[in-house]
Amino acid sequence: MQQKTGRVLALPLLNDVGEALIDYLRNARPHSDSEYVFLKLHGPCEPMLPVSIHAVVYARLKAAGVAIPAGKKHGPHALRHSLASALLEKTVPLPAISEALGHASTGSTAIYLKIDLGQLRECALDVPGLHESYLASLGGDNDED
Repeated sequence: MQQKTGRVLALPLLNDVGEALIDYLRNARPHSDSEYVFLKLHGPCEPMLPVSIHAVVYARLKAAGVAIPAGKKHGPHALRHSLASALLEKTVPLPAISEALGHASTGSTAIYLKIDLGQLRECALDVPGLHESYLASLGGDNDED
């Protein structure tokens, strides 16, 4: 269930992710009867809070050498932005991206996306010349100097 919306969100699980999850459950997760999957490895065996997840994602991005410009997202939301941008680049329709992010509307998804100028240029239409009668009504002509 999504924390923000309270809606159930079911998405396909990639094989690599499933295998990593099984490995974590078998070999890395602290022994606990907790219903939460991800638990803190050190200290009291408690569920990971958003701030802990943010710290882990940030540390892993930094360790991987990912350059994070000042003022840019650098935690789990950076992953959401990257996913949305990658799907847009692959020409996945906006409603499908919204569904993958768990948004109820495409309007919510728009904040995660930046305009891809290359794709926008591909959509541009040629502007036809002005019709002669319109130009004449303005007192001009369609001849180029």
